[in-house]
Amino acid sequence: MIVNYQTQAPTIQRLALAAQQTYTSQPGPGDIDFMASMGTYGRDEHNIARELMNRFCKNKHNPLPVPYVITLPVMVRSDCERKLEHKDFYMFLPHQWFALVDAPAELWETVFGHASITQFWQGHKLDKDPKLFQNEIKQQIQANMKTMVPLSLHGDGGSFSRTDSLMVISMRSMTSSSNVAHSQLFLAGIPKSCVNKSSNANEDTMACMWSVLKWSFCALLSGKHPAADHLGKPWVDATFKGLANKPLNKMKLKGCVFALTGDLEYFQNELKVKAYNYTQCCWLCQGQKTDDIPFNDFRPAAAWRVTVHTPAYHRANLPSEHPIWTIPGIVTESIHIDSLHTNEEGTAAHTLGNIFFDFVVGSEWAGTQQQRLTRLFNKVLQLYGELEVARSNQITMLTMGNFCNPKKKHTSYPCLSGIKARHVRYLVPVCLRLCQDSLGLPGNAATKEYRKYRHLCVKWLDALYQYLDLTEFHFNAQQQEGYSEATLNFLLCYNKCSKLAAAQGSMQWNIVPKHHYCAHMPQQSEWLNPKHVTTYAGETMVGFMVQLGHSCLNGTPAFMVSKNMCWKMRLAMYIRLYLASAEE
Repeated sequence: MIVNYQTQAPTIQRLALAAQQTYTSQPGPGDIDFMASMGTYGRDEHNIARELMNRFCKNKHNPLPVPYVITLPVMVRSDCERKLEHKDFYMFLPHQWFALVDAPAELWETVFGHASITQFWQGHKLDKDPKLFQNEIKQQIQANMKTMVPLSLHGDGGSFSRTDSLMVISMRSMTSSSNVAHSQLFLAGIPKSCVNKSSNANEDTMACMWSVLKWSFCALLSGKHPAADHLGKPWVDATFKGLANKPLNKMKLKGCVFALTGDLEYFQNELKVKAYNYTQCCWLCQGQKTDDIPFNDFRPAAAWRVTVHTPAYHRANLPSEHPIWTIPGIVTESIHIDSLHTNEEGTAAHTLGNIFFDFVVGSEWAGTQQQRLTRLFNKVLQLYGELEVARSNQITMLTMGNFCNPKKKHTSYPCLSGIKARHVRYLVPVCLRLCQDSLGLPGNAATKEYRKYRHLCVKWLDALYQYLDLTEFHFNAQQQEGYSEATLNFLLCYNKCSKLAAAQGSMQWNIVPKHHYCAHMPQQSEWLNPKHVTTYAGETMVGFMVQLGHSCLNGTPAFMVSKNMCWKMRLAMYIRLYLASAEE
């Protein structure tokens, strides 16, 4: 995680000393004196970060890549007005993360999962995966199965001040099993207030930034340092000039973008892909918010299922004009539907919200709503214990506002909110037990039918998650068939509950586009286990960078935040990557 440079000052001093011992000769009296004198001998901790930065981050002993400086067209506030200016922007280049000078073997495994690369590609259906249809990276992969690192490229934004958000772009090796702090590699972070949108690519902030990323990803795919800078001009910097056309690293590792990850808002608003806000609300088929090809029909014979676009269609019809599609290897099929946003914050949240609503607002139990709510929470805690759910995966409180609008209980659809995605996932088996126990409660025929399908709905949802918890890179035929069956039956039972609730005049079991995207996940799971393209790591990285970006404000104009943020990130990654053994 990102280090808090003030509260963690003593730890940083210890790690910095270990850094000197590891990457230089044994520290002499001058080095020890420096450690002891940091922060005015411990009396002023606020200066420790700056002193560490100057000593260990901005010098030749730090083997991590230095921030790359480009000129971007950005919006600048001046004299109470916003105007377009060209300013320096600091970022990290994808290919430079692969150029770790003299990195130990353990680091390559930590960051890139080097030992699992061959296993990943050998288990992949290279000749059948629609992502690789007419894709220029296919031959590169086949020729470099031991050294081609499959990468997921993540983008998303987060609020880092009262009036501004930070757009964060990062990447991660899909074969790495390390935590976010060690394996999610930061590329760029830009405040949204600085972004200028224009039909002129030379004045569009994000278009200019993506052109630099494309240039770097091309170098990464080739495995060599670029012969010229991102503008195609000869190198001026002596270091870059000396590295031109040389291999990126001694391991001969290359990399390709194999998955685009993010939430639907990022895909729709940033990449301009047609999603939930459009009448034709799916980029993978012709499913619509109309009765012609309804997106909310989940039957095997649903009209939208025969309109799923072919790879040939996608190659001839790009999903948008965004420059990301010019990066080698990135095609429409690179967009992976994410379980975190589609299930935990979508289908599962709706399912569990309706179940909680039934037990508190409905007539499942006797007593007042407050008494039912208390009973429900106590029951949840009891089932956590019986199911041996880890404490970190448990909710610590439950209010009416977590599953419905207390002021509009009967005029708005129930859905879980204010509960972390990970906690939602571990509420699924709890709700399965709740629904199973309620099957024996008294009621009329309609009530019993509703309870039956409610139980089946959460039963299949739980089965769906059992497959998503598998750790293999690829499902075998039996696993893929089981996951497809669980998804289909879950959606059919959810749809049945929606119809039964409507027949009773109850505003419950709302069907949204995320249910439709969930129906597409089995198709994508045929080529890759959805577990390896979830956005948990990317979202965590956004949280880290938002905090780091906020610490870089302090009166600094938004367009200058990238500089301090990159240097601080370099120091944090240096401590994390190169001092893991020393920290232990």
